[in-house]
Amino acid sequence: MQVGASDDQDMVEIILDDLRPRITYQSALEIEQNLRVACKHAARYDRAPAYFWRDVNMEDLNDCPKPHRGFRRSMLVPNVSSWEIKANPPLVALFFDGIGREMDYELGIKLHQMIRRAGRRAKAWGGDTSGNVRMLGNLTNAEDDYRLGLG
Repeated sequence: MQVGASDDQDMVEIILDDLRPRITYQSALEIEQNLRVACKHAARYDRAPAYFWRDVNMEDLNDCPKPHRGFRRSMLVPNVSSWEIKANPPLVALFFDGIGREMDYELGIKLHQMIRRAGRRAKAWGGDTSGNVRMLGNLTNAEDDYRLGLG
């Protein structure tokens, strides 16, 4: 499966084989965070530690230009209106307008990093210097952890 993400001015284009959704950088940063949480959830069923994603060979996040001095927007528009991420361990699925692809959690983590890098580059092009912080969590219980051999 061919996956990737690239920035085009203030938009991010995600590549999932022949599917090429174009979204705003704000949505891209939200998608990448949700994708990482879903991949961590899917990895639990292979008994991978929660920090496994740090060991995966990923894109360099420091390959990002300085933010533009002024706030600007391109004339590009998104070509999808909704997105969804589902974890079906050990796979994760990414859907855009109901059409999507499934991948293993390691490929999902690589895609997460590609989307994150492209989102940061698009944000810099737009001149957005805000430092918003998002936090997502994955709650588990002791019974599920014991059944999976994690407890």
